[in-house]
Amino acid sequence: MENFYTKYNRHMPDFKMLTNLPNVQLNREEAILSLIVVLGSSISLVGLIFAFITYSLFSDLRSMSGTLIMNLLATLFMTQLMYVIGVGGTQDPELCVSLAFALQYFHLAEFCWLLSLTYNMYHTFRTNLNLIVVSPHYKIVPSFVKYSLFGWGTPVLFLLFGFWLHREFNAPYSHETFRFDYLNCWFLNEKIYIYSYVLPVTILLVLIAHRMYKTWIIIRYSVALQVDYKVKEKMRQARLLQYYLYVKITLLLTLTYICGAIARLTHYNIAWISFNVEHSLQGLLVAIAVTCNCQILKIYAKSIRRRRRKRENLIEICKFKKRTRDISRSTSLDTLSWQPELLSV
Repeated sequence: MENFYTKYNRHMPDFKMLTNLPNVQLNREEAILSLIVVLGSSISLVGLIFAFITYSLFSDLRSMSGTLIMNLLATLFMTQLMYVIGVGGTQDPELCVSLAFALQYFHLAEFCWLLSLTYNMYHTFRTNLNLIVVSPHYKIVPSFVKYSLFGWGTPVLFLLFGFWLHREFNAPYSHETFRFDYLNCWFLNEKIYIYSYVLPVTILLVLIAHRMYKTWIIIRYSVALQVDYKVKEKMRQARLLQYYLYVKITLLLTLTYICGAIARLTHYNIAWISFNVEHSLQGLLVAIAVTCNCQILKIYAKSIRRRRRKRENLIEICKFKKRTRDISRSTSLDTLSWQPELLSV
């Protein structure tokens, strides 16, 4: 005679079979890594918002380079957001493919805007040999339109090429794609990944490195042309501050790109973990690099002094108005006399 337990448990599946199914549960290491990615990306999103607000508030930062940095920050923000949405993969292959191509577009846009930053820096240092860069409004607008077409339009061409490769190879996501250990919704077929992402990013990095090298030569020659020692040191500090800022951003994005390529092509868990950690923190590191430097701190200090000066002037005006009002309302003849008061002996 079978009891209640044997009657109702003969139809229940084995627990070991459930744990072997894909995407039933993540192991402890994968759960910890996904938590790190979510927390790091959330902090990066907050940092990117703060950096974007900083560059949009101060008028001293609304130059061509500041506007290009704002576009780079917006691209990094969308990259972090898309990566958080697709972390660990999704059950719907079509949604995963859409997230993959969206991430591919924004990652390519990062390097396109970085190339625009380095080209603008080279052009500015080559055409201006003084400390103050004067750019008329009629020159800024056409230049920004050209940079926007390159920064947002060039990734579209590579994305269309990736779409064509996706249809040509007919490579939808397999069950291995949903595994969290080395794949995510960003990584497509290996050939698509190489030809539509790795190769274009490598070409962009070569162009960025070449422009950085030419900019370094321009900095050396432009500083050497200055006669006054103080002017020479000020120019050197101003040029190198912007140059090293772009070098830091380039190294951060390049390191994330290299770890991601190694993780996709070799499937090493260490490379995959390193890529996730670096990708989740790259937005925060870039935000710190563009906001926590000498130039931004000087602008903050200048703004604080300006507000303090306005407050002091407002206080003086209020005191003067109060003194005038008291004099006009007074009925004493002593306040109307121009003669000084006599001291009593």
